[in-house]
Amino acid sequence: MAIPASLVRKFRPLARCVFLSAFFLVSITLVYQLDAIPGRDIFATSRSYIIDRLPSRTTTELEIPSESYAVELSYLKSLDLTSTIKHSRRCVKPLFSVGVDRDAVANINSRLLTRKGTLNLIDASAINADAIPCDPLELPVPPAYPKSEGQFTHLTFGVATTYARLQDSKPFFAHWLSESGSNLIVLLTDGLEEFENMDIAALEAEYRTEGMNLTLVPKHRSEHSTEQSHVMIIRDMLEHARETGTEIQWLGILDDDTFLPSLHALASAFAQYDHTKPQYLGQTTENAHILPIGILGGFGGAGIFLSWPLAQQLEPHLESCLEKFPNRGGDMQIMSCVYAHSFAKLKMVDGLYQMDIMGDTAGFYESSRRVLSLHHWKSWHWSPVDKMAAITKICGGCFLQRFAFPGDGNHALTVLNNGYSINMYSADLEELPDLSMTEQTWDGGEDGAYQWSLGPLRPKVDREKKKSYWLQTAVAGENGALTQVYIHRGKRDEGEIDEVIELVWQPYWEH
Repeated sequence: MAIPASLVRKFRPLARCVFLSAFFLVSITLVYQLDAIPGRDIFATSRSYIIDRLPSRTTTELEIPSESYAVELSYLKSLDLTSTIKHSRRCVKPLFSVGVDRDAVANINSRLLTRKGTLNLIDASAINADAIPCDPLELPVPPAYPKSEGQFTHLTFGVATTYARLQDSKPFFAHWLSESGSNLIVLLTDGLEEFENMDIAALEAEYRTEGMNLTLVPKHRSEHSTEQSHVMIIRDMLEHARETGTEIQWLGILDDDTFLPSLHALASAFAQYDHTKPQYLGQTTENAHILPIGILGGFGGAGIFLSWPLAQQLEPHLESCLEKFPNRGGDMQIMSCVYAHSFAKLKMVDGLYQMDIMGDTAGFYESSRRVLSLHHWKSWHWSPVDKMAAITKICGGCFLQRFAFPGDGNHALTVLNNGYSINMYSADLEELPDLSMTEQTWDGGEDGAYQWSLGPLRPKVDREKKKSYWLQTAVAGENGALTQVYIHRGKRDEGEIDEVIELVWQPYWEH
């Protein structure tokens, strides 16, 4: 929410400070009922970036006959594309290596697009898939993460939400929870009378069919709000572990729109902390304006993580904490309870992100961050996070890794932000952007409110100078292959057609 400049100018300096303080306090009361702040790559080491301007191959124009439309491309029909599209495809051979510097921009000496064609999506005739060219592309990436095979039983997660929202959230939980061995305890915030009429067993079975261990529990009291339920679910998580005899190291309290790109990455990050002692892990907010008012706890959207000993310490005090701090959001009630009944202090974990940014989040995702958790992806902004993070199944930490390619006549540089976007920077730019800095594409923060957490920042590039293709979906194929679909929407009122770039990742490459 932005403060009108004309209104602010009417206040003298002292009055302006009072007004701003009140404004942000009200904003927090309205917005931060439960949330926890995002993880941060604070003061990450800037890396030099050198553009490799080696000569590149001439693009070949290839017309794909409309009567030869491939059935394999039927998934494109669900993406609201123009009936005719410009189409390009590359077959990616991942070059796995522990020596890959995942945080550096990888310079690739050839163009990203070697062939361009047109495709008519109206005609659904079948053709030989080989008719659509797919030139090989080698990209250096870190090794794949181990497959989930029940090895994460030491992690248990709790969410307070409604029955309907839990049904809608199944694909997003499935991305990271399936076959993990972790338990998901969901406290349903629907009324107790509604709970009695719900088909609890059916929803639990739906989740189990997809390899997720879901247990549904009712509210502790009918008058409890969602925020209060986020506190009380700590007891449900403890009781479930005791009843099942599961040895738990960490309890994670999440919002129902918290997304984890990789459970392996999260577990690896937590391995450096001693789970046998009272530990309180999480993150605060990216927005510095919220920090000075005493919010020194983990925000719920980024995820709040308690070690087993700390959760046991808090359990006898949960009801009294609700009574003592009735007007605070669930995450801040947990914070207050931790500080009142233990010596644990918040340890901020890099990579947990509250995502307290509004509007265009491209700059965040295009800065090569190592992300452990995301939030607000379907409310403050929209991102197909499960499709974006699908690449973690192939090359683990390569999610959001960046690759730079030479441009063509109209563009000086092309950058693949793996799993999110492809950007082509115009040859008309006076100078290319410094990719070691984060492009501030989101709303607000002109006063530097985000420098501490997401900086160093650089100005937003003019849309006319940066042509972007956004990842819309990712489709699993045979032998572990994954097809990422990046789309640039044409200006339809001007008769432009959409453009599609497909990257077909083939981890088991056949020569």
